[in-house]
Amino acid sequence: EPAPTTTVSAVAQMVARNVNCVPASSAGRLFDAVCSLIGLRQNDSFEGQGAMELESLAQSCAPTRRYVYTKVGSLVDMVPMVRGVHEDVRNGVPMGEIAASFHESLANCIVGVVGEISSQSGLRTVCLSGGTFQNRLLTERCLELLGERGMKVFVNRSVPPNDGGLCLGQ
Repeated sequence: EPAPTTTVSAVAQMVARNVNCVPASSAGRLFDAVCSLIGLRQNDSFEGQGAMELESLAQSCAPTRRYVYTKVGSLVDMVPMVRGVHEDVRNGVPMGEIAASFHESLANCIVGVVGEISSQSGLRTVCLSGGTFQNRLLTERCLELLGERGMKVFVNRSVPPNDGGLCLGQ
C-alpha cells in the first residue's frame, strides 16, 4: 500500500530542505526506495525483508525496460534509476515488471562499473560479496553478464556474503 499523502508530503519537504537527508552508499537503501515507490512495502520487520519480497516479485516477470544510472566521477548516481521506477509507477506499469526491470538494470549497472574498472586497471577478476549478493536473481544475472565479458568471478560459498561472514575477515 502506498505511503499516505501526508507522509509523502513531509518527506518531499525534508528532501527539498535537505533535512535528515544523509547520503547512502548501501544498495539495501536503493532496494528499500524501490519497494516503497512501487507500494510493495513501507517498513521492514527485519533487515532485507523488502529486498527479498522485491526479488520474489521480480522472478514472476521478465524485464521490459532498462533504467538508467549516471556516473559522477567515481560515484554512481542512482537518482535517474529511481526516477524511472517512479515514472513507471505513475504510468501504471505492473509491480512485477518494475521489479524485474530494476533487477536487470542494477545488474547491468554493476557489470558496467566493473567493466570500466577492468578496462582502466587491466584486472579481470572480481569478487561479488555483501548483503546485496544474497539476492540470487541479481547475483546470477551479474555472473552471467560478467562471464560474457570473460571476467573471472568469485562469490561466497562457505561463508555468507552479508554480515554473517564479517567476523572471518576480522
